[in-house]
Amino acid sequence: MTLLRILVVLFSPVVALACAGSPLPRPNSLPLINENKDVVFQVDVRGPEGNGHGTGTVISKTGHVLTAYHVIEGGEDISLTIDDGSTPWPICHAAKVVVGNRDYDIVVLKIDRHFDRPARIADLKELESGLMTYSVGYPLNMGQSVWSGIVSVRLYDIPPFNPAAPPEPQLQAITFNDMTSAPGMSGAGVFSAETGSIVAMLTGGIRTQRFSQTIVQPVSKIRYVLEKGKIPYNEPFDE
Repeated sequence: MTLLRILVVLFSPVVALACAGSPLPRPNSLPLINENKDVVFQVDVRGPEGNGHGTGTVISKTGHVLTAYHVIEGGEDISLTIDDGSTPWPICHAAKVVVGNRDYDIVVLKIDRHFDRPARIADLKELESGLMTYSVGYPLNMGQSVWSGIVSVRLYDIPPFNPAAPPEPQLQAITFNDMTSAPGMSGAGVFSAETGSIVAMLTGGIRTQRFSQTIVQPVSKIRYVLEKGKIPYNEPFDE
């Protein structure tokens, strides 16, 4: 091969594009995101050791809200700030704890409000490596934000769901690319970009100079807590 032909091959745009690889196909999730944004709210907590906030997602028509246990731990006054456009200004709703699991960092709150289309909880089989996801939350007091990610690794197969038996610890072995955690995002649901259902919940993150790791609680643990607490979910939507 002559030097000219080598240069043509090396600098050919077609060859460079092929080497770079095709981008991952992204489903059109905007309608799902917009629908989920209407049931994701800021959780505010006040207590003797100070104030804090996280993110909660409504999962039932009667006002059950999923969030992280550590968000409300030690709090004496828990509320949700709802700003869905139905009133000229945000409304603060008092919330009470219904059921929680400190080991799983999952808690369910209850507010006195009806929702026509709460977020849905995914089937366990939806949580697969390569699944495109998004999360809606309230990081750093910046207002509602949407973050995207992809399930990078699921190290273990998920056994059949059994509400009578706690999920095995290895079900936490899930990592996400492009999705990091920030203060205020704890408790935010991780939604499937294909179905809009919750496949996991953000509970924290680890960041070093070399890598960042998002800590999530998978849908198996979420469903376990909901079943043990007899919390309604995946109800038919109101028209």
